Amino acid sequence: LLTPLRRDRLLGRAILDGFGSYEALNQPVGEVSEGVTLESKLPAPQPSLEYRVLEDQCIEFFVQVLKQLSTGERALLRRLYLEEETQRSLAKSLGITPAAISIRLKKIHARLAAMLGTSFEDECANTQFCAALQRSDP
Repeated sequence: LLTPLRRDRLLGRAILDGFGSYEALNQPVGEVSEGVTLESKLPAPQPSLEYRVLEDQCIEFFVQVLKQLSTGERALLRRLYLEEETQRSLAKSLGITPAAISIRLKKIHARLAAMLGTSFEDECANTQFCAALQRSDP
């Protein structure tokens, strides 16, 4: 694992050893190139403090909004998203049709969107948290 300090030392050594520019980080390393570059061996940059604070605020706000949903709405979301139960299975266990589950979910999503407001998407859209929320949409 390359710590930021080790990464900086490696970059410094690469420049001193004649790489001389950032572009050199994209050059193959070793005898067999197979697409391995110095840049590919470096760890991803760490998010800034501002980004981490924003992400934490977005998560906290989302959790507060979730707490405003009814117990039944939260249970439905928990079973669908956290327990990864299918809509068909949910419907069967609740004694309703899959279409009824779909309608309930649309209402919950609309309610969440209204409670979160447009500022949530504007401010949090570029966070990993929002990206994960969008990927989890069934």
